[in-house]
Amino acid sequence: MNLADLLFGLETEYGFAVFGRAGRRCASTDADALVQIAGERHPHLFGVEPGLFLANGSRLYADAGHPELSTPECSDPREVVRYTLAGERILLAAACELKERAGADRVQLFRNNVDYASGATWGCHESYLYRSDPARMAPELIPHLASRIVYTGAGGFDNTKIGLLFRLSPRAAHLRREVGACSTHERALYHSKDEPLCAGGYHRLHVIAGESQFSQLGAFLKLGATALVVRLIEQGVCRGDAVALRSPIHALQAFAGDPTCRRRAAGRDGSLRTAVEIQRHYLQAAEAQLGHRMLPAWAEAVCRAWRQVLDQLEEDPSSLSDRLDWAIKLAVFRRRTARRGVAWESLPAWTHVLRRLKAAARLGTRVGIRDSLRARLREPLGPVIDAVEKLERHMGQHGLSWERLDDFLALRAELLEADVRFGELGARGLFEVLDAGGALAHRVDGIGDVPSAVTDPPAGGRAAARGAWIRRLQPERQHYRCRWDAIFDDRVPRTLAMGDPFGTSPVWSSRNSVWRAPRIPIAELFRRLRGEPGEPPEQEDLPF
Repeated sequence: MNLADLLFGLETEYGFAVFGRAGRRCASTDADALVQIAGERHPHLFGVEPGLFLANGSRLYADAGHPELSTPECSDPREVVRYTLAGERILLAAACELKERAGADRVQLFRNNVDYASGATWGCHESYLYRSDPARMAPELIPHLASRIVYTGAGGFDNTKIGLLFRLSPRAAHLRREVGACSTHERALYHSKDEPLCAGGYHRLHVIAGESQFSQLGAFLKLGATALVVRLIEQGVCRGDAVALRSPIHALQAFAGDPTCRRRAAGRDGSLRTAVEIQRHYLQAAEAQLGHRMLPAWAEAVCRAWRQVLDQLEEDPSSLSDRLDWAIKLAVFRRRTARRGVAWESLPAWTHVLRRLKAAARLGTRVGIRDSLRARLREPLGPVIDAVEKLERHMGQHGLSWERLDDFLALRAELLEADVRFGELGARGLFEVLDAGGALAHRVDGIGDVPSAVTDPPAGGRAAARGAWIRRLQPERQHYRCRWDAIFDDRVPRTLAMGDPFGTSPVWSSRNSVWRAPRIPIAELFRRLRGEPGEPPEQEDLPF
């Protein structure tokens, strides 16, 4: 390992739906079928846990009814972008085949971050490899995680509240703690899970605060800047305490709700700083080490893009409306709002009205409230009418009229649908439509050949070795099981140990302490892929 070597990766949850000829959703077709088809089309080994390890170094599996894809261990943020795009090609091709087999009208895949129907949030988790004391990482990194949403935010509306409250990061509303170990509830800004999935004293930083982005620039900066910050903290040359926040969660919420990027949050030293100012602290620390052997060759490109984006955010955030996800969405939403004759600035006031009416009417759904609310407003007496009377002053203060309530409800439905469509994979997706039409300038030089990444792993490191062995073992793949750090032969007690994340030449040895998982028969793996009843074990969701 060279000092400048870094490894990181993404694990993304995808929304998934199959619709029949009559437009009704087919509940009987689940994500396991999609994974099975992908396995038929691509060289793979079954995992020790349910799912597939593919020859390009990725892992594909189904969890709780939706597909999840982990990129290989990558050493360049541009590689992560490339393998994310490659994984989506694999998923879309499998979806096309599933559509034919199921006789469906359409199969849709989504890369959204929140669900407006259920109020849930979808994960896009990051992993970073490091070797310093884990206790040091949290306080130094938290200010970076709280402030980076000015360029990592996916944009959208707060799905924990009714109405239309635009947020740079809709997932921010689901982060409730500063540090925590759970990734499914009471989510934390800093996740304390440390499952290295490798040997040699490494630790795995597991970041669950991020969001899935379509912008190549946004994803490149998210991975690149955070990897550099982790390395600087690891080497003791970046101190987050200089920009420590009094309340990181409150700061995150404040930054997320301000598209001007000018809102300030209180620091522990009593100072007030914007998210951009906090980011400049980390950027300057990285720039001071450019050329040092602790940083990889791509650090200069990341710092250059990082500085340019921060400069634009400070001067005019709207100048990034063709480059960053949240700014692209905001421009689209503003245009649609104007076409309906509603002032964008009136949305918070309308949101307050809707919240009061919803509470009075005791409406339970988050999206389809329009017809229900209409019905309750026609009732001559009751709590809804009382709420209407109490809201008269608020309406007058903000220039709202009850005649425009239906327009706001229609706008709300349109914007939420637009946000969902933005995240749809394939030619129907709104982001893809904008990109294909030449409206965006988000691409990053050096992403590389995506079709080759569908079949081949990144060069160097154990992803390349694992991918090569997966391809080599295809004729007898039913006899092998795979994990991030090993391949196991079921016929004889031998293990191909890949505990060294930078190792390129693993060798077979007799089975030893590397083997920790219970034996899962091949028939059982097929049963799980077919979606037959059974409780799968907890997933290993990221590369190392």
